[in-house]
Amino acid sequence: MRKLFFILLCPLWAYCQNYLPKSEGQLIQHSVLTLSYSELHEQAAWVYYESSTALTEGGYARQNDFRADTKISTKSASLSDYSASGYDRGHLAPAQDMKATKQTMSESFLLSNMSPQLPGFNRGGTWRALEDVVHNWGSENIIVVTGPVFQDNLGTIGANRVTIPGYYYKVVYKPATQQMIAFLLPHRKDKSPLQNTTVTVDRLEKMTGIDFFPQLEDSLEDRLEGGILLTGWNFS
Repeated sequence: MRKLFFILLCPLWAYCQNYLPKSEGQLIQHSVLTLSYSELHEQAAWVYYESSTALTEGGYARQNDFRADTKISTKSASLSDYSASGYDRGHLAPAQDMKATKQTMSESFLLSNMSPQLPGFNRGGTWRALEDVVHNWGSENIIVVTGPVFQDNLGTIGANRVTIPGYYYKVVYKPATQQMIAFLLPHRKDKSPLQNTTVTVDRLEKMTGIDFFPQLEDSLEDRLEGGILLTGWNFS
């Protein structure tokens, strides 16, 4: 695909690379999180952040200040969409990965970083295990892209008709060692081993229409995105 380059300000750590995905949607940048907002589905198609110990081991605790994202030109989903819906306001980029400052923690609670998730999916099982593992990998300076897959959707919630996705994904890239891994989880309560949920990035690109790492040199991109290699990733 045609290569695009973006400039980001990364004040929290020196190891700053620019690997924003390419897709349709309004591009929104916060202090650490960058996302592409899908107005059709009233949530992000992807959320991008560059994780490090500055984020994962910071001193700022969870705040729970859920609120609309005023940067969304078409307006984001609202709190009332989730009220009494039976679905959690599920983080795409987890709060536990945003501990660097009061601002980064607060921005993780914007509704543009939320997706309707079943309580059994959001609060435990494989998705929670994946969040914890990726959190631990943050000490190695990684790039994380995460979001929903709008296939086999479970309906909508609220007046804004927020889509309940059928799947969720995470893609993790370690630039220093040129390693990449991707996960695809069906939106249901599940306790499958994480290794069983790995997929190729190429498959995710076909399912989502997102070009995850267009900045990579073509041969490297083809090698990383076309295969599954578990070596070098600590799942404990």
